[in-house]
Amino acid sequence: MIRIKECSVAHGAFRLDIPSITFTKGHTVIIGPSGSGKSTLLAVAAGLRSMPGDTVQRFVNGRWVRIENSYAQKGVLLMGQENALWNHLNVRQHLLFALSKGNPYAMDPRVERFLKSFSLSHRADVRPPFLSWGERRRLALARALAASPEYLFLDEPFANVDMVQAVTLNETLISMADENGIALIQVTHYPFVPKNYAKIVLVENGRVISSENIETITKISPWAKQWMEMI
Repeated sequence: MIRIKECSVAHGAFRLDIPSITFTKGHTVIIGPSGSGKSTLLAVAAGLRSMPGDTVQRFVNGRWVRIENSYAQKGVLLMGQENALWNHLNVRQHLLFALSKGNPYAMDPRVERFLKSFSLSHRADVRPPFLSWGERRRLALARALAASPEYLFLDEPFANVDMVQAVTLNETLISMADENGIALIQVTHYPFVPKNYAKIVLVENGRVISSENIETITKISPWAKQWMEMI
């Protein structure tokens, strides 16, 4: 588990108030208007924002450890809105690098599963500059899963991806994450929620509200109600 105790994050004139919130196994969906602080919440939870004291903790080997501790950060991965691919490695080598924890030339039969699941088999020997944007995005998502983190934070994973493809990618992500015991925490603007989500989080007007029940959030937020009606 990763938990954030009550804290506030200031960025210029912007202020985000985060109440006590816990991220557990399963799929957490984070929604909210643009500019409301969703990416900031991800950065705090993943330990990329320095927070005072024991504000952000992770449960490791039976005890709570500060997330800033390098030991606690192992197994935590945040994939931002940029693909951050390596132009000198082809698709297959990207995945092998993640699967082997650092060797793009290692042999691993699992790579074929990732290539097939993300519709990249026919592009396995192509380098990022020669891929379409959608192919690069699929590769970035496949690489993140191949790294097999315990917690995978995703900031708008389907940005600039059409709705049909986004739904398919989302189903693939959830299926493979569940299969490998990876907790997914996903910021999204797309109006869909996994059937077996563990938690839904609304970030709006500088505050964070979390619930295991979408109806609870829609009752207190007209924005969330309208978003839910689009599903």
